[in-house]
Amino acid sequence: MGLNAFTGWGLSTLALYFLNKSSNSSSETEMDPSDLNVGSNETKIGSPIPVVIGRCLVKSPIVSYFGDFRADKYTETYAAHANFNAWPLVFALIAQYISSPATTKGEGKGSADTKDGKAPVTVEIWGKDMAVGPLINSLFMWLLSWLINGRNLKTTIQKGFKYFLGYQFLVCWSSPTMRLRAIYMKEQKVWEGDESRENHQTTPFSISVDDNELFGGPDENGGFIGEIKTYLGGDNQGADPWMVQQMSNESVQLELRGLTPAYRDFVSIVVPTAYIGKSATIPETWIELQDCPNYLGLGPVGEDANPAEALFLIHTNQDWGLAESPDSIDKESLMKIGKTLADEGIGISIPITNTTEARSLFDDICTHVNAVKYSDPITGRLTFKLIRDDYNVDEVQVVDTTNASSFTFTRLDWTQTISKISVGYTDRKAMYEESTIPAVDPANIEINNGVQTTKSYNYNYFTTAENALWAAKREINEQSYPLATGSIEGNRKLSNVRIGDVIKVNWEPYGVKNLLMRVTDVDFGDFIDGKVKIEAIEDIFGLSKTDFGFSGSTEWEKEETYPTGVQAFRYLELPWEICQCNDTYVSAFAAKPDAKTQTWTVWRQQQNTPFQSTNSMSNWSATGRLVYDIAEFSDVEDILGFEIADLGGIEELESSNIADISVARKGSRLLVIDDEIVSYSMLTQLPNGHWYVKGVMRGVFDTVPRKHFAQTNVFFIRSSYYANVTTGGPVCREGNIVTEQYNITTSTVDHDEEMDYTKTKQLTTTRRPELPSVPGKIRMAAHLQADQYHTDKIAGDLSMSFIPRNKRQSFGCVSQNDEIEYWTKQDLVAEVGTDYIARVTVAGVSKDYTIDSSPFTYTWEQRCNDLNSLNEKTMIELYARKGELLSYQAQERSFDWTIPTLVNCVASESDCAALLANWSIVDRVVIPDGDLATTKQIMFTDMPIVILGEKVSAGTANAICSYDGDYFVANGQIMIVTGKNTYELYTMQPGYVFRSYFVPTATGGSMYYEWDGTKIIERVM
Repeated sequence: MGLNAFTGWGLSTLALYFLNKSSNSSSETEMDPSDLNVGSNETKIGSPIPVVIGRCLVKSPIVSYFGDFRADKYTETYAAHANFNAWPLVFALIAQYISSPATTKGEGKGSADTKDGKAPVTVEIWGKDMAVGPLINSLFMWLLSWLINGRNLKTTIQKGFKYFLGYQFLVCWSSPTMRLRAIYMKEQKVWEGDESRENHQTTPFSISVDDNELFGGPDENGGFIGEIKTYLGGDNQGADPWMVQQMSNESVQLELRGLTPAYRDFVSIVVPTAYIGKSATIPETWIELQDCPNYLGLGPVGEDANPAEALFLIHTNQDWGLAESPDSIDKESLMKIGKTLADEGIGISIPITNTTEARSLFDDICTHVNAVKYSDPITGRLTFKLIRDDYNVDEVQVVDTTNASSFTFTRLDWTQTISKISVGYTDRKAMYEESTIPAVDPANIEINNGVQTTKSYNYNYFTTAENALWAAKREINEQSYPLATGSIEGNRKLSNVRIGDVIKVNWEPYGVKNLLMRVTDVDFGDFIDGKVKIEAIEDIFGLSKTDFGFSGSTEWEKEETYPTGVQAFRYLELPWEICQCNDTYVSAFAAKPDAKTQTWTVWRQQQNTPFQSTNSMSNWSATGRLVYDIAEFSDVEDILGFEIADLGGIEELESSNIADISVARKGSRLLVIDDEIVSYSMLTQLPNGHWYVKGVMRGVFDTVPRKHFAQTNVFFIRSSYYANVTTGGPVCREGNIVTEQYNITTSTVDHDEEMDYTKTKQLTTTRRPELPSVPGKIRMAAHLQADQYHTDKIAGDLSMSFIPRNKRQSFGCVSQNDEIEYWTKQDLVAEVGTDYIARVTVAGVSKDYTIDSSPFTYTWEQRCNDLNSLNEKTMIELYARKGELLSYQAQERSFDWTIPTLVNCVASESDCAALLANWSIVDRVVIPDGDLATTKQIMFTDMPIVILGEKVSAGTANAICSYDGDYFVANGQIMIVTGKNTYELYTMQPGYVFRSYFVPTATGGSMYYEWDGTKIIERVM
């Protein structure tokens, strides 16, 4: 009996079906669920809570809680199916079987259809013996069709897991004007509307999402099914019920169990246990919120906040703002600019997501809306003014020879103007991504012979193309024309002039009439000299109103110009990272003193030779002056940076569009303050003409961070803008040192400056390019202190760790925080032959220690034995050393070293434990008032100690007095108190010094004792 192919396939499938049915094994594909990954949200815990001003998108808010996580298998079943019916075939074969003879009869006669009609044929007559095979085949076909049609032939495949989780977001600070506008999950909008906090005082705004396909469905990342409850804040807001239940679980640590904050000051979101998709992570969630403050009654501007309202809010907010009194800001000036901006349709939206200085926010807002700020000298209030065409020419302050003694002004050349402005803004229509919009001045391009000069700005507080275009047009109007700048020195009649005011200059000697200028800075001087100094720039709105006429003189002659000597200058021995060789190069830097002085010349005097001119330049060094102090131990990677006043040339420097530390790492933008070299990424000009240096890396190359005071000059290290002090080549070759003197003179087109010998500077070189690299990543550890970048006070043993630096290994700038080479990810390894010197200095006396590698450990006993002045400040300098050469600078740390204080003497550790139980509180030991000492409080961080010893009679040699007047002979062990009921057992080494207030002969005084290795003796301080 033969089987056809289809029947064979059916039999094999059927056999597998019954085999699987009889087996205890599963046909599912087994896999393990993933662990929960909270992602970037978790790392934000402890970060500042965002602030929303205007309409903003808060991305990936802080996860304040998550729990109830589980994973369910996600399976799919596949079955064979068809509409095939085998019964007709079975019935036909059964009928044939019944009608057939018992056995085959042989051949018979029959007929068949042909093209010519019926034709006789010979056929074989089958009996029942020949019909059995086809009948069995048809029965199998029927059974197979029954199984297929009934979907009984199936298999189940596991395709991952469905994950479930509940969680809570802390989104941002709330206010009475807070509104919820949209919610996105993985960039998919799940809700949009307008829900105010006012309408949800006691209950959250809840939405239900039931979309199994939201993240791509079962074959991708699944979907989301659950409830999203948004709490918009307010005094009547209660704790979420699901969170209350979760915080009562035994898994919550005991001290937090049952405590469920209502977060009334914040916008928060609670998602009770929900299906979060096929990834074990909280779905990326974006919350669109709108908070337009209305404290001044100005209201919003469209969908954005009124900038005046934003300024007032930042200044006065008690939670996250400056918390200043409303009386310290000029509300009248804010009302005035707010109404103007509302009429102009200029609104802003500010998401504050990082710690930011209020001054920086004020400056950014003023830059956006073209305003200035100043402290009014009469009222003392912070005052704001818009730069607009809102003045009457006949009413502005006139400056002429009756109230001013001098007026100098210069005008830019057309080649210094800009023909295209590109403005970046936050595009609300494009999901708050950054977009750009240009403004072009074709006339400027034509004037400059087809050369197009472009400048870019970031106005990220603008959210519409209309406002960004307004800013771009404003900038192109101001920068496509060569505006004049001027300096005025006048008398007290000009004391009413303020920053942002328009003045009208009538200066007959120059033939200037009605020159309208905008004041950028005012120095009111004092009442003794009676001078008022004004810096101003030609007002863009007044160009058509200025009359440049003939002075009336028919005998005018060109005035000769005389040079002004340099005021800001310096000389710098270049590090290896700049000159890229071991020979010594010295460069000179000079700021342009005024507009008429054109060139500067460097003069060099070698030993026993006269001064010789070596280099003349018309490019001046870009220079600024610090506006505020820079602390020594501020952030070494500082996005915010610092503010400088412009001494010339800064506007010509290159700048990134954003403050980015990775750009600063490249080392292509450098400046030097005192002896510290700093790398930066971005320069931003402020409305007052100052500049902000942002994206800063401090202490790069062979320097370390130092303190810098306001008014310190800042020189930008830009190729071709500083001069080699030689006619070419180094001042000396590798291995040599020279002492030379330098001077700088200046020139105009008419005259050269005579050398001013009082400005001569002497410089002795140090072989700086050859010196080893100073180590970085300094961290200090001591008693109850760990991983400190800097500390003012320590106790106990000191450990100072560091990471080597190697100028020949690293590319660009290495951060003080780097532990590995940033670009190559290799370990930072010192040059071969490098070790380190730790120099300990107290009261002018020093001692050096040689160390091979990190850390440097300096015990309290060493400190006591080395330098007696224990109450004096300790300074440790850490140098790298290679042969006879020390690094150009050292890492310095100065601090007070606290002398351990005796709490009491005891005979056993159990006595110490009993003592601490009675005398210790949260952070200190309190010695009660007694016969030998008044009450003393010793902080745990100041290292209170308890001495172990044998109680002896008074007068015993080398015994010390305890709190209650008993005497003890120490056995060399002490217990260092570390907490309320904790201590560390420590064996004193020779030289260990401590202080005791238990002085029988001088109640109320103190004595110092020292362990000499066998006994305690008095230490004379």
